[in-house]
Amino acid sequence: MQYRISQYDYEAIPLTHEVCCNALGIAWGEPCQICQSTHCGKGYEQIDGVCKDINECEVDGVCQRGQCINEEGSYKCNCPENTHFDKSTLDCVYTLKMPCELDPHRCHNGGKCIDLPSGDYKCICPWGTRTSQDRKSCKLPF
Repeated sequence: MQYRISQYDYEAIPLTHEVCCNALGIAWGEPCQICQSTHCGKGYEQIDGVCKDINECEVDGVCQRGQCINEEGSYKCNCPENTHFDKSTLDCVYTLKMPCELDPHRCHNGGKCIDLPSGDYKCICPWGTRTSQDRKSCKLPF
């Protein structure tokens, strides 16, 4: 039996080798040892000779800032808007979306929205329209 320190209240949470390796990790212990595969497979543990689903949501910190939903042999983490689940940190992290990804039609009048590395955007306007002074929209000539 190993213990994992909770990120929220700093209490030690008991974590068995089988739950750690089959639910969350690829390594175990101190010093770190690679987990061996079991006949039950990922997401399952053997109890009284029977493979049973591990409820990963019972492991503290498995879906930080999100809502953990246990699934057969796995789990998913529903994250708040503008965040996504990062399996390496088990946390919902902010998703940076580029302006054109958020609204591809923001240039208007058939203009093509181009994301810039700075996080800004510019418009490339079709023939018969003109680019605004700030290059952020396409305007009709009249």
